[in-house]
Amino acid sequence: MPLRTQGSRRPLFCIHPVQGLSWSFSKLLNHLHKDQPVYGLQARGLNGKGQLPGSIHEMAKDYIDQIRRIQSHGPYLLLGWSFGGFVANSMAVQLKDLGERVDLLAIMDTPAKYLHLEEDEADTTEADCREQPSGSGDKESSKDEIALLENIQSYLDLANQSLSTVHIDARDLTLERRRVIMEQGNRINENNLRLFKQYSPIVYVGDILFFNATVNGVKGSEIVPTVDPQ
Repeated sequence: MPLRTQGSRRPLFCIHPVQGLSWSFSKLLNHLHKDQPVYGLQARGLNGKGQLPGSIHEMAKDYIDQIRRIQSHGPYLLLGWSFGGFVANSMAVQLKDLGERVDLLAIMDTPAKYLHLEEDEADTTEADCREQPSGSGDKESSKDEIALLENIQSYLDLANQSLSTVHIDARDLTLERRRVIMEQGNRINENNLRLFKQYSPIVYVGDILFFNATVNGVKGSEIVPTVDPQ
């Protein structure tokens, strides 16, 4: 989804939260340089067509193919929000495996411990690791699942507030279109939560710019140290 196509700088690619919508990234436009192109990646299936991805790895691979249509080679700039942080992390690993450079991997409000591997696993790459299901009785996973389970209607409300920023008339979204978005958003939401439960993180060897909200949430000092400081 093009949010700003004009500009001579390398584009910033933004990866959606769990519902699969990227409209709200338009709020970033007022805080970025006017010469900075911005694109939002949206989930497959919002139109009710196509098969949903079977893993975060598969989703990341698909998104790499999409961003390469806009920017064929690196260095790449990636930003993932919440669930999108897992996807952005996987994209960064896969891009490096392809010999590409990632100049920015920024992550907002993603449970940081799921981006962390033990030191003896640090040489594992996406190419030689498969995502394994986590235990169904994992209480910590359940807590983080709840944290990721953003309310779809609330997200749509926020997205609607962003429409004017990208010059979209809200009246163009008919009731039928809104209904489809709601129904497919719920389907995508459920699938992405399933992918999250199956997610086994792959270490990204490089810098991560991590943002953690401190209003009505966990203080940054309590969560950031769970990221491997390598």
